[in-house]
Amino acid sequence: MPYIPHTEDDRREMLAAIGVARLEDLLESVPESLRLTHPLELAEPLSEAALTRHVGELAARNQPWPPQDCYLGGGAYVDHLPETVRSLAMRSEFITAYTPYQAEVSQGTLQTIFEFQTMVSELAGLELANASLYDGATALVEGVRMALAVKQDKEPARRRVLVAAQLNPRWLDVLRTYLHPLAAEVELELLGAGASRLSPEILAARLGVDVAVVVVQSPNALGLIEEVAPLAAAAHEAGALLVQGFDPLAVALFECPGEVGADIAVAEGQCLSQPLQFGGPFIGLFAARGDLAKYMPGRLIGETLDAVGARGYVLTFQTREQHIRREKATSNICTNQALVATFATIHLALLGPVGLREKAQSLYTRCAWLSERAAALPGLSLVGAGERFREFALHVPRRDAVLARMRAAGLAGGLPLPTELGAELLLVAVNELQEEADLQRWLDVLAAALREEGTHA
Repeated sequence: MPYIPHTEDDRREMLAAIGVARLEDLLESVPESLRLTHPLELAEPLSEAALTRHVGELAARNQPWPPQDCYLGGGAYVDHLPETVRSLAMRSEFITAYTPYQAEVSQGTLQTIFEFQTMVSELAGLELANASLYDGATALVEGVRMALAVKQDKEPARRRVLVAAQLNPRWLDVLRTYLHPLAAEVELELLGAGASRLSPEILAARLGVDVAVVVVQSPNALGLIEEVAPLAAAAHEAGALLVQGFDPLAVALFECPGEVGADIAVAEGQCLSQPLQFGGPFIGLFAARGDLAKYMPGRLIGETLDAVGARGYVLTFQTREQHIRREKATSNICTNQALVATFATIHLALLGPVGLREKAQSLYTRCAWLSERAAALPGLSLVGAGERFREFALHVPRRDAVLARMRAAGLAGGLPLPTELGAELLLVAVNELQEEADLQRWLDVLAAALREEGTHA
């Protein structure tokens, strides 16, 4: 995108139109103590040629991994996105659809988002889905805030949020950040630290009349499928709501959130819509029970008939503060990512139920094959037991040194997990572009790294 800076004459003209003399006059509402009083410490300006070279040198420091050599996961995944999806989504009718303001004139975009909502609703097994959020982490935050609003509407004393310790660590960080300003009103408590799953017994022991919401993720941060149904039953018996993080591919093989009693379901949809590209854009999936519609964040597209009886699509519900809700808004989420949602809609439509299950089955099979053989290597052990999807956690002695040796051999061997989930744990994610020979190479490189580190005889 070209960058054309303002000239001094441009600035003077704009300030005159606004009615102020200096740029500083626009900052009168900002306390003096919070204003920067010295110039920014910037490097000397560069010529266009020198800047191009500098940016190229910075870009060269990135280390791209071929899909077959990348075993990183933890919420951001290598997945195959058919070229058909890209070709259709990048048509000129869609390409500017970041968010449709004056949305009703964009009937094609609204229809696409309506279809997207329908698909997300079916994946989650819940009656309503919104028109997408920024990513899985912020979708979780919105789900927790929504659940708090629902419960505190009638029971203000419900201020506790119980979170399974096996939640994605990055999601947990974002949740803590958002709830920090509400520390005087909302209390967050982690449950089941050190375990591979949250047990109903641990949850039941912490439930009470002051709990508003329980948060659980399945598959969890260790790749394990949680038994959500008894957790949801316990939460409901105590008068709390349950928010579940889910994987939009895993529900093709395992029970979806609506089937196990979740009230609100959130997910990261990157695997349906975008390749990994320097961290974004991602897309948050959000669904809820139908009776919670007035608390739902973001936008809801509805289908109707116009004055002549033709089918049409409208923004039927918007709880955000930029619209009529204002101070009664349940969320400050400002938009939906319509173009990214379009990618997901086209991909899901092309897959269909059979294709979605086949895609999920290919990940499940690879994960089972690799985890079984990894656990057989001397000195290694799988974390937890039971069903896994897409990724698994291993206890690896001298993990960081072993990972460094795998990187030197040309593999991104896995993602180190934080110590809160366990000491020296490695999360390993598979993808559908990896064949058996690729998985065997990972095993061979790991075994060699373990021998070199002397972690087993």
